[in-house]
Formats: sequence, C-alpha cells, structure tokens
Amino acid sequence: MSQQVPIYDKLQFQVGPTAKIELQLNASGNVEIKDASGNIIGTLDAANRKLTFPSGAVLDVSAATGSISFAAGEIATADLASDAVTTVKITDANVTFAKAKAFASAVQTGDGTAQSIAHGLGVTPTAVLIVPTDTAPATAGDYTATEGAHTSTNVVVTVTNGKKYKVLAWA
Repeated sequence: MSQQVPIYDKLQFQVGPTAKIELQLNASGNVEIKDASGNIIGTLDAANRKLTFPSGAVLDVSAATGSISFAAGEIATADLASDAVTTVKITDANVTFAKAKAFASAVQTGDGTAQSIAHGLGVTPTAVLIVPTDTAPATAGDYTATEGAHTSTNVVVTVTNGKKYKVLAWA
C-alpha cells in the first residue's frame, strides 16, 4: 500500500502576534524568503549555493564573529556605496606585500642599453622605482637610470654600464 506524502511549496513562520516569515518555492525552483508584507528579503539558489538580496537591501554583518567570503568577481565597483571601503575599515594586518600586485627584482647590473626585466605582474605596472645598490664611494660616479616603455611582462630600464640596481614595480 503506497502512502501519499504532502508536498508544500510554501512555509510560513509566525514571529510574534502579527509578524511572519515566509519561505516559498518560485517558478525557477529557488526559495524566496519573504517578510510579513510579502516583500522578498532574499532568494536562495540552492543549485548554485548562492544567496542574493534585492537591489537596495543591506546585509548587516557587523555583529558576525567570523567572516564572510565572496567569490572572485562577485563584487563590482558599481555594487559598492560611496565610502563603503575606507582605510579606517581596513586593518593593517589585511594589507601585506604578499597580497599586493608588486614585484621586487634581484640585483641587476646596467649595461648602458635598454634592459627588459620580467616582472610577473600580468599587467603593465602603474609605478616603477629603480633603486641604486652600489652607492659606496668606491663605486660612486655618474649614475643614470631611465625608464622605457614597460609592458605586461617586462619592466624596461636603461642604467649606466656597470652600475648595480634593483627594480620595484606595482600594478
């Protein structure tokens, strides 16, 4: 003998005397979370493990004891309110050289011609610094360093023949 099992497409939870929360399966198979007025608070896409909120909604996680992780590319500049990210909100421990797109070369020796130094940044650097490393009186003398046209793979510099230097580059 088979048994009939009821299937529900809506669950309502009473919170207090008048407020309610409703979970309802929509036509796409996603669960909509609604407030007492029937407004969508959020949508749970279980197939893609994604919780979304309507435009203009605010997710307040200031009391969270852990952290919230977002998939790469999920937050665009257009999604952020003005002043949403400020230096006050970023702790020093979260900003490290290891996390920055930066490059520091080994000591190089100039040969008086344009030299290409692979930087590995994947993009053309926005800032380059050429640092002389042999400034002791015995090696002092004319020292010229000139930047060339940097590329997404190389920093291009011309440094006086025989002079030693390092290159720092940032994306």
